[in-house]
Amino acid sequence: YPTTTRTNLARIDYSSGEAALLIEPQRTNLIKYSQDYSNSSWNKFGLTITANSGTSPTGANDASLLTEDNTNTQRTLGNEAIAVISGVNTNVSVFVKKDTMSFFRLIINRATDGTYWSAAQFNLDTLTFTSGNGTAGNFFVSALIEDFGNGWYKCSLTANLNITDNALAFISPSDGVAIASSDARGRRAYTSANKRLLIFGSQQEVGSYPT
Repeated sequence: YPTTTRTNLARIDYSSGEAALLIEPQRTNLIKYSQDYSNSSWNKFGLTITANSGTSPTGANDASLLTEDNTNTQRTLGNEAIAVISGVNTNVSVFVKKDTMSFFRLIINRATDGTYWSAAQFNLDTLTFTSGNGTAGNFFVSALIEDFGNGWYKCSLTANLNITDNALAFISPSDGVAIASSDARGRRAYTSANKRLLIFGSQQEVGSYPT
């Protein structure tokens, strides 16, 4: 049926095996240009972005290809700082599809202090993750990998930095070495072999899980 015939009707969730109302909170994606990683709002260090390089979960050719450079450095793809509130969880998520890169990290860190951070490192071969924190404390809440089909996964990290300040969210390629509290803002420095990862649709939200 046309979508217009179902406007304002409740959504039904069958995940439990029985029909139930699907109730989700209203959220705002705080990331600017969340699908356009070539925009100048995204800071890029140690990597390059090539737009329109693959079919995204929407079915359009609008996924971006992230490619590491071959220097020994930390790699960062990050957007502008966003205000966080002490005691309130922050969630960051991104759709990813493996090309030749098996490991990457999602990181939430305090903009003004590199010791306040939490990270999840995702393994796209085993579909598992590990977590770690900076020296300022244990801020990790949870992480998640969801299968969206056709090789796409939605990876997310939830953290609570216990501060009222500005925070940065990073996508950071990794070589798979375990997260260490001494990692600079949660990023791993290593020499790359120009590995690649398809990415799409980043989100940063106030809440304990991605929407």
